[in-house]
Amino acid sequence: MKFFCIFIKFIIFLFLVLQTGCATYETNYYTPEEANLLILSSIVANDARCSMGHNFTIPIFVKVEKKSTDLCVLKILSQDCTIWGSIYPIPAECTLIFARTK
Repeated sequence: MKFFCIFIKFIIFLFLVLQTGCATYETNYYTPEEANLLILSSIVANDARCSMGHNFTIPIFVKVEKKSTDLCVLKILSQDCTIWGSIYPIPAECTLIFARTK
């Protein structure tokens, strides 16, 4: 199980690193599908690490800044299991992701 969590974190990190490069206006944004996939995989990784089960309750329907999405993913992955075990463990950075949409 620990290997699975490390593997998921590595895949997310690799995806984030490969997304950097020559930045244009369009490349500064994730599509809704990309943002949802990143956030959902970080939630699943934290659930697996902490032996919990949470639902993905904030689907994204518009393009969002990569900075905001990456911050959300990092905040989710950095939470310890006691905080992750609360009723609503999603960080504020994830709920504010819509403040910076295209």
